[in-house]
Amino acid sequence: YISSADWMPRNLYSRVETCVPIEEKALRTRINEEVFDLAFADNVGSWELLSSGEYLRVRPTEGEGEHSAHAVLLGRMAQAE
Repeated sequence: YISSADWMPRNLYSRVETCVPIEEKALRTRINEEVFDLAFADNVGSWELLSSGEYLRVRPTEGEGEHSAHAVLLGRMAQAE
């Protein structure tokens, strides 16, 4: 399934929130690769929620290059134009 990002009770009135199944295997794979893998690899604009409730800024580890999901998506949009 894929759904609106802010699926909370306060958002279920006066606006449209939706959830739909992704049934085609090739499309699920594409979404995983182009959205989730990209987001999880981001070490520039990401934050990690700790069990204490605090957020920790994700940073590249030593020797690791920077990976920005935002920059990659902007690049893809520019190529598509």
